[in-house]
Amino acid sequence: MPILFFLIILVIVAGLVAAVGDRMGHRAARAKIRIGNLRPRTVSTIIAVVTGILISLATYGLVFLIWADFREALTRYRTVKDELTSVQGEIEKSQDELEQTRAELEQARAEKQQADSELAMMREEKIELVQDVSQMEQELIRSRTQLSGVKGEVERLRHERKALQDEIEISTIRIESLRELKEQMAERYGEGEIILSRGTYLSYVPVNAGEASLLPGRLQVAVDRLAGLLAQDGLRLAENSNAVAKQYVEANPGIGVDDDYVITISVARNVFENEEVQLAFEAQRLEPLISKGDVLMEVVVSETTARIRMIGIESRDISVPPVFDTDALVDFSVQLQDRFIAGARASGFLPSAQTGEFATPIESLADIATDLMERERPFVLQFVAREEATALDSLAAVDIYVSNPAATETGDESGNVDVEAIPNNTENGVAGDAS
Repeated sequence: MPILFFLIILVIVAGLVAAVGDRMGHRAARAKIRIGNLRPRTVSTIIAVVTGILISLATYGLVFLIWADFREALTRYRTVKDELTSVQGEIEKSQDELEQTRAELEQARAEKQQADSELAMMREEKIELVQDVSQMEQELIRSRTQLSGVKGEVERLRHERKALQDEIEISTIRIESLRELKEQMAERYGEGEIILSRGTYLSYVPVNAGEASLLPGRLQVAVDRLAGLLAQDGLRLAENSNAVAKQYVEANPGIGVDDDYVITISVARNVFENEEVQLAFEAQRLEPLISKGDVLMEVVVSETTARIRMIGIESRDISVPPVFDTDALVDFSVQLQDRFIAGARASGFLPSAQTGEFATPIESLADIATDLMERERPFVLQFVAREEATALDSLAAVDIYVSNPAATETGDESGNVDVEAIPNNTENGVAGDAS
């Protein structure tokens, strides 16, 4: 708009100058005005030119006075030009800074990707450590079981040996039968020791909903890690393990599509010395295995026995002293811990991804140790779930209740109380005392 306005003024002034100059020139010609020795025609031309110059100067002066932009443009041209040059320099500097910022951003993104890769590697190493701890725990449990079995077998063999020696001393008629029995025993115990039992848990791979496409790669990574771990113990993983994992994924395309899953990896069959370890895969949808208020473990403590009922496994009776002292209570807690872990494992729960161990509430018995040592028997000890839990959740969040059964409840002559006759005394909601 200012330029258009200036053009309009310029056109009007040009026309006005032409008209007025021509008019003044005609009048000067008619009047035959002379200036010195100049001819009237020359004088009229001079008058016309001067008139046009004066009109133009007057017009530009008027525009200069009333049009601030025009006046600003004429008086501050050099300043504006210098400012424009400065602004262009700042723009170029800003563009350089922008390019530098972009380069730094790209570098930051690269560093973030590297950090993400390192974090993923650290997580994988953590899972590997968890698996190592879990395997060591399983080996410890297996070793304890084997040791107990070996001790019992040794004791039994000692009794059999003594009986056989007595029979040999009494009569030589049974020598042949004794030899045959020895041959059967040698054949029985010469089959070799089982290194890994069928169904032994090795590892697990969680898969969230929407991550079905990532499952083949995660299983392959898990299998490769297991190969390295087993190699450290002198065991060989079957060469077809990756193929078996791939076939399992292809046969179960719904894993990780709409729901969260966890895939457990275990031993497919018994492994003897110098044999390969065959793998078995099993998917489990991450749904609640227990609900809030479920009784996870119930222990009925009588005069000399305690009956333990844990979810997932059968009840078991253990011996207890007539009165708990500190050492006896520790031994009692260890047996409860073993049964709790066995039941959790049998129910489908998995070790913690952070520690590789099962979190249990048994340690909380220390808080009510005095009550357990002083409470009149028989009494009932219950562990009640506070929240629902999936296979990957902890079972440590429970309420512990201790109560004495009603006097009308049934029991045998030894004072042992029937577990089925014990009610779930959880309505009082006070951990440590529901009596």
